Amino acid sequence: MKAAKKRPSIRIHLLEVSSAISLISSVLYGVIFLLAIGILNNRYMNTETDYFLQQMAGHMQEVCEENHLTGEIEFAPGARQKMISEMQKYESSFWIVYDADGRFLDTFGEGIRFDEYKPDYEFWPSPETMLFQGIEYRMYHQKLTTDTWIGIGIP
Repeated sequence: MKAAKKRPSIRIHLLEVSSAISLISSVLYGVIFLLAIGILNNRYMNTETDYFLQQMAGHMQEVCEENHLTGEIEFAPGARQKMISEMQKYESSFWIVYDADGRFLDTFGEGIRFDEYKPDYEFWPSPETMLFQGIEYRMYHQKLTTDTWIGIGIP
């Protein structure tokens, strides 16, 4: 007499299927996470250019202040020229200092048509990528004083 083969219980099959689904979902979540990090890294995370932009904005914040009587930006002696020297390392780079009314208080950039620049008061994660005058720029925006902002762009 042959012994009847014992079949695995349905419970064991469900556990195997559940484990397989769990493994697949973990792998998919991992892939999605890595893709998201790659996309964000390309758009927002620190690159050498992004670090430079953040440094420049920080220097600008330290060395300029708004003259509330005239509404003009005043730089610490020699600071503007030093920042221009740093920015000239990047061809077609620019900065724009603007106030709450959208008036440009200070600009730097050779060959840039600043009248085409639209001040940005709602900052997305900075730096960001922006197409301006047919060139893709890494842009960094920062508030300098109460009513003054800066936009710095490097191709």
